[in-house]
Amino acid sequence: MLKFVIVDASVRGKGIGKEMIRLAVRNAFSDPGAKAVQLNVFSENVIAKRCYEGVGFKIRRNTLDAFKYKEESWCRCNMIIAREL
Repeated sequence: MLKFVIVDASVRGKGIGKEMIRLAVRNAFSDPGAKAVQLNVFSENVIAKRCYEGVGFKIRRNTLDAFKYKEESWCRCNMIIAREL
């Protein structure tokens, strides 16, 4: 499970995030027992979702109103990439 994937705003849009995720996935799959890598992203974060899809992640499930704070709520999108056979 990848958590807290953050790229500094000053370098976003330059492919750094995709490369970082690719390297993390490659590292995870260096363990022969690893079958998949997952992450969660706010559904509203379209740019991040597009980045993860570009690496090969697929949407596994969406959870409506997963996080609530005061008057706001956010949906959570769980994404997964499975080991290639």
